[in-house]
Amino acid sequence: MSELSGKRILVTGGTGFLGEAICRRATEPAAQVAFTWTRNGAKALALASEIPGAIALEADVCDPVAVENAVNAAVAAFGGLDGVVNNAGMSQVLPLPLLEEEDIDLAVDVNLKGPLRVTRSVVRHMIRNGGGSVVLMGSIAGHKLLDVP
Repeated sequence: MSELSGKRILVTGGTGFLGEAICRRATEPAAQVAFTWTRNGAKALALASEIPGAIALEADVCDPVAVENAVNAAVAAFGGLDGVVNNAGMSQVLPLPLLEEEDIDLAVDVNLKGPLRVTRSVVRHMIRNGGGSVVLMGSIAGHKLLDVP
């Protein structure tokens, strides 16, 4: 992980189990980390205070304005971004035949459109800075979606 030393990284979904671990691990080689959160402000503030130089940014990946504001805040704080980890995600506990239309819309908005929104915004800044890295997280939860009861 020494290649992260001095890098400026945005992690979406930073207060989740995996997001928190990513934030903590990335800062071990002295990377700067900004992370987004949506539901647990107390945890976000506590995590930001525990990780040296970390920034907690409230932003729902379903909200294009919030995404743009969070990315701009991270860029302003760090002077740019070198990478983004699209970690925010959600899953439904029901098999596909039992999902309602609004469940499908939410899953697509969070898991597909969310990373596209975030990446588009971050990449615009990375292009100006000569490049960077994009990480898209996935889950095996999709396998459960197709289980037929």
